[in-house]
Amino acid sequence: MKKRRSIIGGLAALGLTMVTVLALPGVANAAALATESVQLGSSISSPPPAVSTWDFSSTSRYWSIAAVYSDSDYDLDVSSGGTRLSASLYGAGQTDFIAIDSNDGRRPTGASYQATVRRYSGTADFAVEQMQGRIVVNLPVPANDGVSGPGDPDIAIVGVPSDRLATISDMYLNAGDAFWVRIDQLDEVVFFLESNPAVPATWVRNRTSAVSSAAGQQIDGCVLYTAHYSGWHAIVVMNQIIPHVTNPRTGSGFPLIRYSPSRPNSCPVKNFPGPTP
Repeated sequence: MKKRRSIIGGLAALGLTMVTVLALPGVANAAALATESVQLGSSISSPPPAVSTWDFSSTSRYWSIAAVYSDSDYDLDVSSGGTRLSASLYGAGQTDFIAIDSNDGRRPTGASYQATVRRYSGTADFAVEQMQGRIVVNLPVPANDGVSGPGDPDIAIVGVPSDRLATISDMYLNAGDAFWVRIDQLDEVVFFLESNPAVPATWVRNRTSAVSSAAGQQIDGCVLYTAHYSGWHAIVVMNQIIPHVTNPRTGSGFPLIRYSPSRPNSCPVKNFPGPTP
């Protein structure tokens, strides 16, 4: 298991680093995309290119993610060594993402990837970002069956700042472990990802396979997720709007809490940020 910095919640650890991308003629090719760096299509050409490719490398034994958003319809695919690994094909106003599991025994660290953004329709600008994992979320064992507000040490918080497109965190679970997350829909803004150690195709997940493979259950105003495998899983939190800077910095946070068999159909954080009776 990793022995890196662990956090229980928080937007404070989610920073933003901006980089400069040089203008490229015609179709945009092979622009470097630094981790946690939001780039706009209009920073390459005007109007945004129909097809652009962004290079990045895996640098840590965590899950990582590439994502794109536009008010128009831009799709995303990720390839490595000339082989396309996955594509995400959601429509306009939806964030496409592809996540890569580089934990021990999965895809190798140091591998090079290409994220290609393709226009399907429209001419609005797009935002693209990739994040190399660096955050571990610990789910504490609840001290009781009661419930919680923002300061309760029984919960963990995952979040994304408004000036970011997506964040990804690792979480270690054993097969059969379950937890609640306060979201209204399975395919919305928070996603639970896991990979099958025996099936390499599952070491890369797009948005559609993240939803279908996790098999979450909507119960009592929350979603309940159960791990199918022991190992490092991932939590993705994303915005579905072009990232923008606010002062003071703002963002969205979502509570997670372990499942208790004594309350199988009651979500302890359904009223978050208020307590649940």
